[in-house]
Amino acid sequence: MTALTGRSPVRFWSVLFAVLLLAGCTGSSSAPSAPAPVSSSAIPSPSPGVLIPLLTGMQVGNARTQLDSLGLGVHVRTKLADAPRGQVFKVSPAAGMTVDAGTRVTLTVARPLPRVPRVIGKDLEIARLDVTFRGFRVKVERRVTDSMSAGRVLNTRPRPGTHLWPKDIVTLIVAEAPTRALPGVTAICNDGTYSYSQHAQGTCSWHGGVREWINYPGT
Repeated sequence: MTALTGRSPVRFWSVLFAVLLLAGCTGSSSAPSAPAPVSSSAIPSPSPGVLIPLLTGMQVGNARTQLDSLGLGVHVRTKLADAPRGQVFKVSPAAGMTVDAGTRVTLTVARPLPRVPRVIGKDLEIARLDVTFRGFRVKVERRVTDSMSAGRVLNTRPRPGTHLWPKDIVTLIVAEAPTRALPGVTAICNDGTYSYSQHAQGTCSWHGGVREWINYPGT
């Protein structure tokens, strides 16, 4: 008792305060906290994609509307085809494929084939220009007749209005004056010369064959 009371009260309380202070600092420290869990709703889900519909055979306006409603882009190109004007006959990417939203889809649309022009009654050279302007090749076939002035087109083969591919052949059937003033003529040859043959066999054999019989031998 004498040793305890012999110590300085100030020193006692100083030591006690230091011990309490050290204990408080140690208790306030804590381990690092674990990261908060991330909600699954915050992770974007992958896009499911868009299915290309069947568009071939549709008119381009209807096909475009359907693609727009699906969130897809549209590119239209035209091409000569034996199909009605404006009809879709090819799609890329093809129907049934799955693509990302916003993908551009190419529609190939029919541009009708050119038609044989109506040139009946026109002069041969004017008719020839009209036909070649549309991309066709021209063949001339002459027919002796007095129903139309010589050098004018009687008809065409194929008929006017027929759709053809470029570089197809259009035959112009052109009127040629009768040769009644030339007695004895039996045929007109393909090179424009006249034949006086009295036998059908061999007529115009050196001139490209018979273009038109005038008086068939034996008649």
